[in-house]
Amino acid sequence: MKKKRFKRILFFSLGCLVFWFSLLSCSKRMHIVAGGATFPFPLYERWFKNYEKNGLLVDYQAIGSGAGQEKFSDGLLKFAGSDVLMSNELLEKMKKEGREIVSFPVTMGALAILYNVKTTSPLNLSPEILADIFLGKIKKWDDERVLKDNEAIKSELKGEITVVYRSDGSGETASLASYLTNYSKDWAKIMGVGKTLNWNLPNGVGSKGNSGVSNVILSKKGSIGYVSFNYANESTLSVVSLKNNAGVFVAPSAESVSKSFSDIGYRFGEQPKLFESKDKGAYPLSIVTYVVADKDLSKIEDRETAEKMVELFRWMLSDEAQNVSEDYHYAPLPKSLREKLIKELVDTINYEGKPFLLNTRKKP
Repeated sequence: MKKKRFKRILFFSLGCLVFWFSLLSCSKRMHIVAGGATFPFPLYERWFKNYEKNGLLVDYQAIGSGAGQEKFSDGLLKFAGSDVLMSNELLEKMKKEGREIVSFPVTMGALAILYNVKTTSPLNLSPEILADIFLGKIKKWDDERVLKDNEAIKSELKGEITVVYRSDGSGETASLASYLTNYSKDWAKIMGVGKTLNWNLPNGVGSKGNSGVSNVILSKKGSIGYVSFNYANESTLSVVSLKNNAGVFVAPSAESVSKSFSDIGYRFGEQPKLFESKDKGAYPLSIVTYVVADKDLSKIEDRETAEKMVELFRWMLSDEAQNVSEDYHYAPLPKSLREKLIKELVDTINYEGKPFLLNTRKKP
């Protein structure tokens, strides 16, 4: 009896210890709110979930690059995700407020053109034809200009075209606009480049976010629109093969995105024009997406939380994080570039001018 009683007391005591240690562990968890681009959200969701074991919970709000930059500049987010670099005007505004900004790429992906027409092989489009479709100049699928590069599916292309676009400010819209501006003078004159555009289309439908655009295309036969390739993979819709600078029609994939980047490369502070790649296997509508943060994190009251956030940034550029990119249809950044980004950008982030124990850090 005494032995049984002793065992019960022992198990109870151990249970209490486990309970209190779990409470202590939970109490040490730190929490930050971030937000912005929807383009990398599926990958971010996986990354931030994986990183929770390190004691930092990230509440990332996928609200679009434009809204993310605005909320970050207003001090409502600890960092922002964006598919485009901040404008000089916004950077100047923040500089006047005493804030210096650090922006660095964390992953790459493709902007896919989805269409809701049943075809036995992928639809081929040049950037010039795509621009005319999105401008509303080409209104029917059996237009001669569309059929020219689609002999194999000529008889399948019928009906009116409905253009589906982002109604919220987004990096995807800015990337699409930048791409089409380089191939269409009419696009450059009428639409220009921006996170939001004046879509004055009688045959157009606007929707928020990648999922919103994808759902509208799915519900409307004859429609066409643009979404992150990850969202395209989750749908049953067909994906356009785009004509690149080598004259080859290429479908989006992690491999075709990597080829566009390896040919063009990356220069700090510049938006890379991946569509300029001359690699035959390069997908022209590829996107680099960024993290935007303050260089001085002293506005975060707790220095320990600020340091955890910097360690998160370093981890996002590590082999461990980058190696899961392709599982979500993103392309990892080259290791040499990641090491340079950490050394020249991430490790310059500080707290009241003091670095975060840089000498104790390991390479990614």
